[in-house]
Amino acid sequence: MMNVFIARDLYPSQLEGDEPEPIEAVLFDLNDPASLLNHPHFADARSIAAFFLAQRFLRLDMTLE
Repeated sequence: MMNVFIARDLYPSQLEGDEPEPIEAVLFDLNDPASLLNHPHFADARSIAAFFLAQRFLRLDMTLE
C-alpha cells in the first residue's frame, strides 16, 4: 500500500521533538512531468502512478473552486 498526501500552503517550521536531521524539500513543476520522470530518485512505477493521479486530482480540484 502507498499513501499520497497533498499539502498546500506549507512553510518551514521546527517544533520540539522534530527529527535531528533536516528534511530536504525537493520541488518539481507539476506542469513539466518530463523533468520529474528524468530524476534518478523517481523511477518506480508506484511513484509515477501517484504523480499522475495527484496531478489529475489537483486539476479537477482547481475546476471545482
